[in-house]
Amino acid sequence: MSQTKFIKTEDVIFLELVGFTFLLIGAALLWNKTHAQYYVDWQWINPFFISAAGMFALYYFFGLWITKTFPYFSIILKSIGMIFLTWMLLPLLNTAAFTTPVSTLYDVFFNHVDQQMGFHFLRIMQWFEAHPLLNTIAIHIYVDFLFIALLFPVILAIAKQEKAVYEYYGSFIILLMLSFTIYYFFPTTSPADVYPHHYFSATQIHLTHYFQEEHHYQPFHFAMTAIIGFPSLHAGWAVLFSYYLFQYRWTRWFAVLYLIFIIIAIFPTGWHFLSDIISGVMVALVAIGISIHLLRARS
Repeated sequence: MSQTKFIKTEDVIFLELVGFTFLLIGAALLWNKTHAQYYVDWQWINPFFISAAGMFALYYFFGLWITKTFPYFSIILKSIGMIFLTWMLLPLLNTAAFTTPVSTLYDVFFNHVDQQMGFHFLRIMQWFEAHPLLNTIAIHIYVDFLFIALLFPVILAIAKQEKAVYEYYGSFIILLMLSFTIYYFFPTTSPADVYPHHYFSATQIHLTHYFQEEHHYQPFHFAMTAIIGFPSLHAGWAVLFSYYLFQYRWTRWFAVLYLIFIIIAIFPTGWHFLSDIISGVMVALVAIGISIHLLRARS
């Protein structure tokens, strides 16, 4: 691990990525405020966001302060801070992207792309619906993975894989920036925008309605989570998780199998088309490449 006079190069790059993400969010919010009159000021600021910001600052910067004295505990504290940073970034990115001036949803287009590839989403949904046990297992894999991936930097830190902590979370921030930027110009919700609603959850149906209401000048207040259809953040995050797990011989095959299970589990949840998943994988690979290049080129 290389080091500058006061702070490790890896921390400098990490904070630069975080700072650039906030600049991107701020620029989008200001642009939306100017070009989308339905946007209601700073309604996204709430106690949850403020507490997440405070906990990130507490854990990360205290970890930064004890880097030289207690390096092992330092990286663990910083990795915990990264969890709170995720909880802070996602509502901001969701709000900035969801209030895009682009009012056309591209769900129908990506459904057409799937069909051109010979993939028919509704048949997959119907098959899983006919096998309720497999459907339940898939949904549990899909949901549980979010918690595992969120805690992964802490697990790496405890295992003394400091370089992997920075590369993994750097890749994650870049994945968020790329994915939300794509969404901003090509907004999507889910297949619920295309297919009969009885196949989908209330949240998926409401998300489509919320987008339409927001872009017809009917402001509303709700907790914005998981808004992106294309590219699939779930698939992208799964690639990041599996890539860094694959580097260790004793977890290599588990990483491959778990990635396959997660990708399969995405379909019965009804959140993504096949094209969403393929794009999520591609964006994740780009994010990994950029993160590794940034960290290794300056280390």
